[in-house]
Amino acid sequence: MNRVIHDRIAKIILIVVTVITLSPFIAIISDIMFKGILHINIELITEYPRKLGLEGGALNAIVGSILMIALACVFAMPISIGGAIYLSEYLESEKLRNILEFMVDALAGVPSIVFGAFGYIFFAYFLRLGACWLTASLTLALMMLPIMLRTAEEALRFVPIELKEAAYSLGASKWQVISNVSLNIAAPAIISGILLGIARVFGETAPLLLTTGYNFFSPSSFLEGIATMTVTIFMWVESPFPELVNRAYALGFILLIIVIGIDVLANLLSRYFARHMVK
Repeated sequence: MNRVIHDRIAKIILIVVTVITLSPFIAIISDIMFKGILHINIELITEYPRKLGLEGGALNAIVGSILMIALACVFAMPISIGGAIYLSEYLESEKLRNILEFMVDALAGVPSIVFGAFGYIFFAYFLRLGACWLTASLTLALMMLPIMLRTAEEALRFVPIELKEAAYSLGASKWQVISNVSLNIAAPAIISGILLGIARVFGETAPLLLTTGYNFFSPSSFLEGIATMTVTIFMWVESPFPELVNRAYALGFILLIIVIGIDVLANLLSRYFARHMVK
């Protein structure tokens, strides 16, 4: 009887803690969704802003966010996958591997504003790139690296050794085993890690305030300023005009749907990967 009572008390405490934890999240999401749906319209996603953003839409911010993330992936994906291959397949020193993994994990815990400050000082000021599309993408690439690299490394480590040994027994070289066996099996998890990295930076604002500049149109070169959804929302929310605040809610709703969609897709791929590895 005492065990039953203790079990019920524990369940009640866990339910209360869960409700307390999720309440702020649910309140914020609900506020954005309800207010965003009321003010969303086709003009917001199909037109560029006019009259310094007081009229028109936010097509520049939507296109800018996509372009910026795409360029960041171009920089982050080869480095993260290459680093994962080196750590899991080539590095023989366990001590050095632990040190490198610790450094990667530490990088993942660095606040986003620190990345923004580094991007501004190193890329914008020291390399004289200025606040532009390239600077912002390089900064976001640094933020994406730890997630992508660790996910890819773990995926490569879970590849069954029997499959590798079978490939070696057929005369395959080490690189052939990595490219044709390990990467093929780990591909769903690697893609999932890439999506998680994208979701991690898609909603960032702090590092972009220092590195993007701004552009009322889509950039025509890597060294032009670029508008993003998060920076645009930040500017609109601080505006004294109520219509811009309402449009900020609508754009926030679009951003929320995109991030949730990426997270759901990453979760589905992770489950597929788990079933794939079991088989």
